[in-house]
Amino acid sequence: MEAGVLLTGAGLLVAPLASAPWHVYATLGVLVGAGSVCLGYSGHGLFLPAWFVRRRGLAISIAFSGVGVGSILMLPALQAHIERTDWRTACFTLAWCCSSS
Repeated sequence: MEAGVLLTGAGLLVAPLASAPWHVYATLGVLVGAGSVCLGYSGHGLFLPAWFVRRRGLAISIAFSGVGVGSILMLPALQAHIERTDWRTACFTLAWCCSSS
């Protein structure tokens, strides 16, 4: 999980410094993509079964639902932030939110 936070945060912090298209692919595509896999369903699927023996299915379903609900709530807010400022500022803001949680 910590690796996911580090990868996502690093990708979001470095992406606004991109000067060529492949920089954006490497930062947002590779770093943020790999970090979100660690933080999303794969990460939850790995550590939750070890924590919950009884009611394991309920714990996993709540965690997986949280990933979906978080996306539904966060993405429109991020789009509004991009419209108010620009995508580079939104990347820095999202990196700050990721690192502070």
